[in-house]
Amino acid sequence: MIDPQIFEISQRLTIASLEERWGPLEDSIAESIYDLTDQGMGHSSVAVGTVAHICATEARAAVQLAWQNIWRVALNIGVEPSEDLAPQLKAAIRSQTEEHFRRLIETVELRQRGVSYPELHTQLRKARDLMLAQVEAEVDLAVASLKRKTEREGVPSVFQFYAPVGAVLSGANASASVVQHLGAQQKSELTTALERLADAIERADEFRDQAKDDVMELVQEARGEVDRARPNRLHLASVLLGIGQAVQTAGSVAPAYGLLKSAAALIGVQLPQ
Repeated sequence: MIDPQIFEISQRLTIASLEERWGPLEDSIAESIYDLTDQGMGHSSVAVGTVAHICATEARAAVQLAWQNIWRVALNIGVEPSEDLAPQLKAAIRSQTEEHFRRLIETVELRQRGVSYPELHTQLRKARDLMLAQVEAEVDLAVASLKRKTEREGVPSVFQFYAPVGAVLSGANASASVVQHLGAQQKSELTTALERLADAIERADEFRDQAKDDVMELVQEARGEVDRARPNRLHLASVLLGIGQAVQTAGSVAPAYGLLKSAAALIGVQLPQ
């Protein structure tokens, strides 16, 4: 039986992490609406669609974040394979993100008032369900890996921690291969976020000329890695973390950086707050 502490501690981590994301999320929405208002589309289906897209990205990131927290806690506390392990993990991921998703729905509904936008709930639910399906497949892989290792070595205390960026391991003779594939959706979200961040950095006053050039070089390096047919996820994660450390205190780029954090979370990279 899985230790209840895994769910209790990971839930506290996830709730705190998701709450911290609301500020940058709201800033990103406000900036987008401000730009659309300048174009005379502040209260239009385009504005609703833009907010829906931002919230859909956040819904996907929240699912990935919950999964990471659950397994990070499991790595420290310890877990053994069982028939009900995968179902319990999947249920925990859903329950830990349900309230966050409800708030995202409300955020879009608030913007939608008086504007016709068919199947809005369906689009948001589909975005979350697709990420849940992906993460639940990762849960099955993690549990299958744990069971196979236990059967092979006969040492229940040794287990393998699997995550989208690669694998974190505990126990004697632990080993893993790194997962390198980026899906089309992940690439699209990262590309959009990096473009928005580059625009924000160009307009920012917080950076000296050389510092701005250095950060822009990192952004372009990340873009180049994302555009490759087979991106190196470890290198991409390293560059994204470098960008995060460089811009996290620059208030004027906070909305764009919030988008990048959400996009990075889709590939298992948690950028600094």
